[in-house]
Amino acid sequence: MQYINQRNIKIIDELINFCYSQDSNHVSIDIKTEDRKTTFTIKTTIHNLSKSVLDDLERLLNCPRCHEMEECYWELGGNDDMDCKLSLIGMMIDSAIICYDNPYLTITLTRTI
Repeated sequence: MQYINQRNIKIIDELINFCYSQDSNHVSIDIKTEDRKTTFTIKTTIHNLSKSVLDDLERLLNCPRCHEMEECYWELGGNDDMDCKLSLIGMMIDSAIICYDNPYLTITLTRTI
């Protein structure tokens, strides 16, 4: 169970890094775990988030899940490339819903173990 919590923390950490890299001035996090499913909801304020950044976020977080990648994640996660980290997050989750209504961004992720 501990490794599951550590991976959940890493997912949140990378999403917070993304928000701050986009000059967010407020980030709110909600994590809910029921049975084998965890739902992460991140709400943030980012003024004038570009369409290209939003499209990249959507694409990277919605790549197919790859359970095998989770085992390698800790070694690969040291890379400073934000796109690489977000695609790794995408491989660790089951779904991502992204809503942006300037300046409010909401990211909802689900992950089942």
